[in-house]
Amino acid sequence: MSEQVLVFPSHLLNGITFENGLLADSVLTENVLNNFLLQSFFMDRDKAETDENFRQLIPYAVICQDDKIFCYKRTSKGGEKRLHQLRSIGVGGHCSPPDGEVVNPETFWKCFEREIEEEVGLKGNFGYQVFGLINDTSTEVWRVHCGVLIGVGIAPGIQLTLKDKALGDWGWETPEMLKKFVNDPNTFEGWSEILIKEMF
Repeated sequence: MSEQVLVFPSHLLNGITFENGLLADSVLTENVLNNFLLQSFFMDRDKAETDENFRQLIPYAVICQDDKIFCYKRTSKGGEKRLHQLRSIGVGGHCSPPDGEVVNPETFWKCFEREIEEEVGLKGNFGYQVFGLINDTSTEVWRVHCGVLIGVGIAPGIQLTLKDKALGDWGWETPEMLKKFVNDPNTFEGWSEILIKEMF
């Protein structure tokens, strides 16, 4: 059986105003996210990757420490071939049945916590806040995904441990340096490009 991923009907995005692909409103985002989850279900990933009637709901965490942002390059070990060799400031992934058999807000947050631990080794030693939603319709890959932007803050001295081989060539960058890099074409994946241009 194909991998199962959490999706919601794409029409739920109708009527939501995104500025350059971003809804940067924490209160509104939490209400919208809960509405998505009430109407979400698990679907075969093979179908979800090509059916634009549905969006895969992805926790997309931006990790900050000492006013710097975690940044890495997606390697060929990652499952999404369309993102290989692009840089990213977002950590996260698909929600699947192990995160909860019944879909509810707890399902999503279990997925977020699992992804943070699996990818960079953080477990319970960070604070976080929802900042917005990412809705990029410019490419095939993004038209079947919707990102939940989550800011993660870690204290000085806490070390990341990259457990996922899909993450490589990593480091900490200032917002100013990210804005400089983002002007180079084909450097960042779409969601990261949106965030760097709109939020930093």
